[in-house]
Amino acid sequence: MSRGHCVFGINYGAVKQLPGVYATGDMVRSAEQIATFVREILAETGHEKVSMVGHSQGGTLAFYVANRLGLADRIERLVAIAPSIRGTQVANWAPTSGPCAACIQQSSQSDFIRALSDGGFNPHRLKTLVMATENDAVVVPWRQQLIDEPLVDNVILQREIANVRATHSGIMRNAEAMRYVADWLNKQ
Repeated sequence: MSRGHCVFGINYGAVKQLPGVYATGDMVRSAEQIATFVREILAETGHEKVSMVGHSQGGTLAFYVANRLGLADRIERLVAIAPSIRGTQVANWAPTSGPCAACIQQSSQSDFIRALSDGGFNPHRLKTLVMATENDAVVVPWRQQLIDEPLVDNVILQREIANVRATHSGIMRNAEAMRYVADWLNKQ
């Protein structure tokens, strides 16, 4: 999805009890790892701002990094694809203890989700794209992904691209969806 962009990625949220599995650790610590990574990219490239693209928990953490860790002024655009921004009912059934802190924190009733939504998801009025799929069986109900705030473009994949089928994880492998994201990032 580079299309003229420098693309960087990070594996965050590892826990020693689950070697090689990411995005399972405490979400605040994961967000701090991402914030550090963004600062390193800015220093390495000399750029003033980055565009952040995150899927699922990564989309949710992009909002946390912007709004709670002070990087909103360094973010040009934010893309959240199938974000667990308001949690998910699936996580309501997660065990209340164990190595996957992020599983618990993505419950729609968690302290993390409540804190994230306090004051709105986009208080800094970042140019934001939220892309959801009606076929999402992970972040449910899928409409919880949408954000009704200024400068947020909500896109429901099936309403933008005819005959497309994409699940929660499949949306990232869907060429039309990724083309839409790249085009949105390239808009002036």
